[in-house]
Amino acid sequence: MIYKLFYDDKKYLLSRIVGFIVVIICANLVFALFFSSAYSHGGRLRGFFGNPNGLAMFCLFGVLFYEVSRKAVVFLERKSEYLVILGLLVSTLLLTGSRAALFSVIIFYVYVRFVKFSPFLSFLSLVLITVGFDYFSQLGTELVIGLGLSQELRLEGAQGISTASGRLIAWKFAWEEIQNSFYMGRGWAYDEFWIFGPIQRVLNDLNHQG
Repeated sequence: MIYKLFYDDKKYLLSRIVGFIVVIICANLVFALFFSSAYSHGGRLRGFFGNPNGLAMFCLFGVLFYEVSRKAVVFLERKSEYLVILGLLVSTLLLTGSRAALFSVIIFYVYVRFVKFSPFLSFLSLVLITVGFDYFSQLGTELVIGLGLSQELRLEGAQGISTASGRLIAWKFAWEEIQNSFYMGRGWAYDEFWIFGPIQRVLNDLNHQG
């Protein structure tokens, strides 16, 4: 049915999917206005997705789907409507505090511009960034710190990059637990029982939010 609808009227189908994405985003924002449980992991918006990264991925794929759909079919939309939809997705993404999703959106728009200018230069820049990833990563971190956005993007502190967003705390405890039964383990899902059971309070006290 969806396959037939796509080929019969792809503009109708794609516009309805974009509308559905917008409704979900708006519902999460309204939910955040009335329920404090919409925030977790140190004030990051999760809405009713349960995890900030889940909502961030939804926003990321929403942006990509919207932009690709606009290229596949010509939406009869005003520029103001385009900016409102894109603004909702990006602003919600910022509220989730997901660095990976945010940088993915930035990279997408940068390469869209690059490809329009020169496909060869865009491919060459991709190769250079891949080869010199460590250098460009450090350069980007220094730029963000210089702009005073390190707190918003969680580059420093207990939830910073150097601590893997606090995951090093959990990894340290997990490695110590592994030593107790290195070869045989403790059975399926034991890590879930252990992390969310007796050790959860200890990790929370150490500011592990991941």
